[in-house]
Amino acid sequence: MDKIKIAIEMATKYHGQQKYGDEPYINHLKRVYKSVKDAGYGEDYQIVALLHDIIEDTNVGYDQIERLFGVKIASAIACLTHDTKESYHEYLVYEVMHNEISMVVKFFDVLDNFEHSILNEKYSSLTKKYKKALHTLVFEGK
Repeated sequence: MDKIKIAIEMATKYHGQQKYGDEPYINHLKRVYKSVKDAGYGEDYQIVALLHDIIEDTNVGYDQIERLFGVKIASAIACLTHDTKESYHEYLVYEVMHNEISMVVKFFDVLDNFEHSILNEKYSSLTKKYKKALHTLVFEGK
């Protein structure tokens, strides 16, 4: 089975009943994946897009990701795992932006989050956070 299919199955299984606003969380993951793919990024980027929240939001660990997909993908996902002990800005600058794959995936993740916050009034309080994150990724990035 190809790695993209494995990643889709894994994301679907482990994010299960989680919600992204009022919709299934897998929809967000698939939009980020599609954006990464449509922008011309390769398989590693696409897998990370599908699994970018799996360590942070489920009981899947780094070792399991590394066994299935290798250290490159596991490391990128680890960089996308926000430790709440650090601010969101610190997380972007000191974790996400030190890995090219994680930086690209985070850009598309935040872009989807930003659009969601603009289109859904009950999430509009997050618009400023995502606008600032996009600015950080674009203008402070490598």
